[in-house]
Amino acid sequence: MPESTPRFRERKISYPVLGGPEITLGVINSYVNGSIVSSNTKKTSVASSLGTERCWDRINHPVNRKTRIFRANGPLTLLKVDCNTRASSPTIIGSNVGKPGITFGNRTEYRGVLACPLMTFDPDAVHYLDAGGLDRFNNPLMAQITSGMESAAWEKLRPKLERATAFGATYELREMPALLRATGIDLASYWSGITGRNKGIRMTPHEAADEFLSVQFGWLPFVRDVVKMLDSILFYRQYIQQLTAGNNRWLRRSKTLEETTALNFAGRLYVHGLRPAGEDINQLCVQQWDPNIGSYYGNMEVFHEVSDRVWAVGYFKYYRPELDLGNPEFYSLVNTVRRRILLHGARINPSHLYQILPWSWLIDWFVNLGSLIENLDAQANDSVVSKDLCIMREKTTRVNSIHSAYFYSGTVQFSTTRTIVSKQRHVASSPYGFVLGGDLTPSQWSILGALGLSRSVSFAKVN
Repeated sequence: MPESTPRFRERKISYPVLGGPEITLGVINSYVNGSIVSSNTKKTSVASSLGTERCWDRINHPVNRKTRIFRANGPLTLLKVDCNTRASSPTIIGSNVGKPGITFGNRTEYRGVLACPLMTFDPDAVHYLDAGGLDRFNNPLMAQITSGMESAAWEKLRPKLERATAFGATYELREMPALLRATGIDLASYWSGITGRNKGIRMTPHEAADEFLSVQFGWLPFVRDVVKMLDSILFYRQYIQQLTAGNNRWLRRSKTLEETTALNFAGRLYVHGLRPAGEDINQLCVQQWDPNIGSYYGNMEVFHEVSDRVWAVGYFKYYRPELDLGNPEFYSLVNTVRRRILLHGARINPSHLYQILPWSWLIDWFVNLGSLIENLDAQANDSVVSKDLCIMREKTTRVNSIHSAYFYSGTVQFSTTRTIVSKQRHVASSPYGFVLGGDLTPSQWSILGALGLSRSVSFAKVN
């Protein structure tokens, strides 16, 4: 969700060795009897080493002019592109000493640096030069915080007072006789197949879909509700103590919402992949041969390393009169019953009524209406509010390339790295969190597919 951030700062990272519009990389010298007889200076105009840091943030003013307490957790967007593509320091890289008929006094050698790797396997190389542009909301190098992440931040951090769902479980018990009957028929059919008395073909797509839906919407929710109910009964005193201790107090909560790390092999080229390159460099290298590739004098391999983390931090407060230890009627029978109803999820409220509506679960996958009703109910009935709630995302992409050149004087190997780091922090615009939304998970799509087979319901996924 776009936020107003009045301050913008930018810093360029310079690499003086390879700076300038035309870069001198080194020189190829040829020697006869120990004396230089020719020199060939190697240059390139390819943009090589790039570095840019950009920051969009807000100047934090004091909460009170008489104090030194400043507002924290303001909106932030940070992007860093670091492409120091110099592979080596100035030195003698390689020569043809070792080639048959070549002596040290009659040699050719390259003295300088290797730099400017081929970026064939860099997915965002075209954006390195300008760091993706100045538009932070549509920057191709920036990993954005989506509305689904904001919804998950509020949903997973806010205090949940219920430990079971007695109201919904009681309502769903009406389905249990039919579920037991259908499961019994399936078990009898399986037994008939094992004993060899089954003459038909079992588990057609239609029947398999029915079985899948029976598990997803019958047995799994039922077993889950039973486990939650037993847990809330067995640990009733402990849960009540926790809820009363946190009632009407600001509680700091944090949670990692998503975290992934991946290392992938991007590709291989049968060239050393650095500048300078060309026939005069190849003449210093041992020729390799492969019937599927042909001749080559070096190779490069590229790996992508991506780490992505999304987390949220904030303070939450809730208030229920029956959980207020300062209430003179705290130990009364009425409040004791109310606490049990609250803990076991037996309240009749809009959220519970919505959950028992037919197909409400499907509506939630697309518009998340159930979470909206649940959040509104928590705000209205449990007085749940937040402050300093923010969601953050940090994504780091490293493109590592390893280069090998087969010089006669010895194979040399270098590595270069391009790093892109993006950080964002979104702050909730109100005490009631962010907007709602999100995409369907693979599990949800599998259920939709089963519905299409079982109930003649048509769904299509649009990319």
